Amino acid sequence: FPSHDRFMLEIYADGVAPETGATLYNGFSKYVSKLGKTYFGPFVNFSIQATDKTSGVESIFYSVNESPFEIYKGEQKLSKQGNYVLKYFSSDRVGNVGKVQSQEFIVDNTSPETKLTINGFTDNNVVSFTSKMYLTMGDSISGLKQTLYKFDNGKFVAYNGGTIPFTNLTEGKHTLTFYTTNIVTGK
Repeated sequence: FPSHDRFMLEIYADGVAPETGATLYNGFSKYVSKLGKTYFGPFVNFSIQATDKTSGVESIFYSVNESPFEIYKGEQKLSKQGNYVLKYFSSDRVGNVGKVQSQEFIVDNTSPETKLTINGFTDNNVVSFTSKMYLTMGDSISGLKQTLYKFDNGKFVAYNGGTIPFTNLTEGKHTLTFYTTNIVTGK
């Protein structure tokens, strides 16, 4: 007997790869330079998200600094200072593979250096009023933000280069306090 039963099978065509994106954050400090370089300090977390409207996401893959791609299992933290390239993509349940995307950024977890130089007469931390005091600063990663100094319990004053004025101090013991912050970490 021939069967006249009709069967209907609903199918969905899926030729579109999933969309993948990454979020970089640390809750502390992020700075984008005028040249478009992104800095984080003192670390950065990243998370990767993917969506696929038809068959669903099968897997997300990532690579840091040209390491082999591995399956993404959750948020990652990068705290070693240096340049990073994060690459990522995803695949869906029917084999569509998204395009590899990347983000470049720099982790800066080093404080800037500040040094005091005294030119002139000194003897066991006794400084002549005819001497000159200067500060030299450096930060090799993100750059300097500001340098501040103060004598004793005074207010911090911005150091803008040149000599530090101290001839208005009374004779006797004084304490010079100074520090420099960088653009990213604020240390």
